[in-house]
Amino acid sequence: EGLMIREGSKFKFIHDQIQLAAYSLIPESERDFWHLKIGTWIWASDKTMELENALFVAAGQLNRGVKLITETRERTALVLLNLEAGEKAMSSAVFHLAGHFFETGRNLLDENCWEDNYDLSLKLYTHCAEVYYCIGRWSEMELVLDKLFKNARCFEDKSNAYYTQIQALGAQGDIHDAIKVGLFVLVKLGEPSVELPDKEIIQAEIATTTKLLESKTEAEILDCRIIEDSPKKFAMQVIR
Repeated sequence: EGLMIREGSKFKFIHDQIQLAAYSLIPESERDFWHLKIGTWIWASDKTMELENALFVAAGQLNRGVKLITETRERTALVLLNLEAGEKAMSSAVFHLAGHFFETGRNLLDENCWEDNYDLSLKLYTHCAEVYYCIGRWSEMELVLDKLFKNARCFEDKSNAYYTQIQALGAQGDIHDAIKVGLFVLVKLGEPSVELPDKEIIQAEIATTTKLLESKTEAEILDCRIIEDSPKKFAMQVIR
């Protein structure tokens, strides 16, 4: 009594230190078991907790009990749960938390993951690289990208990773390499091959485009047909 308070149908410790003290009473040999049990119960049974919180708490608890998860099917399910939790955190711009879940998911994959769980591996590596870019973990991002580029089966599967690489190079001030990768991507998308343009050529192209736009009214621009070709749309994203 006096150590916990009730909030609706739940109870919580009145202070973090009290919670830590209670946790320390659990024998270390039993902690993985309880983390696994609590995580499984929350994810399978708790209908009163908000989905977002249930997802994060369940994934966190199951990750702490992962040593007891030995079946391949169950470990793959946990990888999927970490992917889902990471995507949820990423959509809320909580990038450090997203990175934790994506990284945990990647570490749970086995050495044959690109053969056995290709789509899952591709998603995890792609998202992980993007999050590392967002939080400035450049060297780790490059390691993830290198592995993705070596294992992805086609350019289409690598395209988002290349876009992340271009953005990261630009953020680090390496404009020359960012343009170089961008031009490589544009060629892969079927655009004409060009040499790395110099400043004068860029300025001339900007002037030409500006003159072309000035010759059209706003109504004419709004009436232009929307690009539907996926490679063209991605090419415009890269150019931007």
